[in-house]
Amino acid sequence: MFRDEWWGAGLNAVVFAASLLLLVLFYRKRQEEEAWLPAKLFGYSVLGAFTFSLNELRLPLGFAVFLLFVVARPKLNREAKHRAAYLGLCLFLLQWIAPSLEKSEYERVRIVPAAEMNMYDFDFAAHWSSVTKKFQLSGETRLERFEAGYKADGALLQMHYEGIERRPEGNYDFFRIELEPEKTRFKISRRQVKEWVQYDRSVSIRRFFRQLDDTELASLKPGTDFHYYGLQAEGSSFNYGIKEGKKYVLEETGGIREIDNSSLPVRGYWLKACGDRLMQSSNRVGCEERVDYLFDAVLGKTNK
Repeated sequence: MFRDEWWGAGLNAVVFAASLLLLVLFYRKRQEEEAWLPAKLFGYSVLGAFTFSLNELRLPLGFAVFLLFVVARPKLNREAKHRAAYLGLCLFLLQWIAPSLEKSEYERVRIVPAAEMNMYDFDFAAHWSSVTKKFQLSGETRLERFEAGYKADGALLQMHYEGIERRPEGNYDFFRIELEPEKTRFKISRRQVKEWVQYDRSVSIRRFFRQLDDTELASLKPGTDFHYYGLQAEGSSFNYGIKEGKKYVLEETGGIREIDNSSLPVRGYWLKACGDRLMQSSNRVGCEERVDYLFDAVLGKTNK
């Protein structure tokens, strides 16, 4: 009935226990003594709950059979048997609405506190650990995109990112994590998707956040004369060949080294650092000027 997560097992147990208690109550309120009455009440409830599926449409076939052929037959304990059949109908209706209840609970927004509101001091690994514990995620959740905007002193204006988790069944969970700066918290939404083509070529969120933690973020900027700064990243590996502008490799040790055009193209994960003098709408930082960074990079013609 309810299939996903611990709460589904708990609800199934509650429904099963409540059904048994009601059948016991019907039995105790029997009007006459009758052989095998407990088994008969159980059979009536199963009949009432019996479902026929047609192109994903569930029909109460068992209860229809009860109304057409069985409702007038019982001579003994008719009221108890009718109640058992109606209990089965209630179980059918619960089966019918269970997917909607399950989906609603599965996609319910969760909240994780924001322990830090300064980009330069933000502990991304600790933040991601709190998210993974909330959803019991694996270590292979992949990054789809990331964006953060902050003032020159590092005060966060906005941050949001999206991730993909592959489930054991073969489908995927899509996550969106968004900072609510006025409430110093992140809200997290989740929904299921059937496939995600770029999953295997995307960087894990854990690896991406480790790179941010190991890098001096205050140095990732196109200049020092801007009031607002932003970082933007796409999770998929990119074959970078842009000759215009400055570009750098972010090393795992936290070092930064420039890429010259003779090394292009460079294969890696692309991080854009933007600067803007004016605030855009919804606390978003524009990209008046930018500088590009790549990590986990494989250089092209030369390998300096």
